[in-house]
Amino acid sequence: MGNSSRYLAHFLNVGYDESDANRTLKGPSMTSPFANARQGNQMMIERIRQMPPEPFTEGRYVLRIVGIAGRSSGTPRYTPLAVIQSAGDLYLIAPTAERDWVANLTSAGTCTLGTRDGEVHYQAVRTADEHAQQAALRYRQLLGDGFSANQYPFGPNATAEEVAQKIASMGVFRLTPA
Repeated sequence: MGNSSRYLAHFLNVGYDESDANRTLKGPSMTSPFANARQGNQMMIERIRQMPPEPFTEGRYVLRIVGIAGRSSGTPRYTPLAVIQSAGDLYLIAPTAERDWVANLTSAGTCTLGTRDGEVHYQAVRTADEHAQQAALRYRQLLGDGFSANQYPFGPNATAEEVAQKIASMGVFRLTPA
């Protein structure tokens, strides 16, 4: 299985079929975890569209297809992401604010969360408050070890102070139904 395939499977916490990797993400271009990310994202979007949607559960994350208007074009962009529920709220969390989807969501302020059953519209507010810090730490803990976990600016056993120092460099959004 290629690095990108491993990254996507680990990041999205889904089983990964080696035959899918050979068919979909095969080739010498798979030398970095970000090689062919668009193809990998499309593959994960198709998987999410086929899976029965898991309900939001406190302290856990579920997979959704996040639709966000592009900041320049306004064209909807779709990305497979994990959504974590923490303290009753839903969050999207990126280990760094340097992701395209973070810039798009910061600009748009709204998104959709999609499954095979359809889409739900949400307001998205970037936040670094105490609840967001708790959500970011819990999500980091759920990731365990591996490439995606290592992208976070703190470890799974970080203190509240360590998370508070780093969260401004991350992309953390609280979602509320629109």
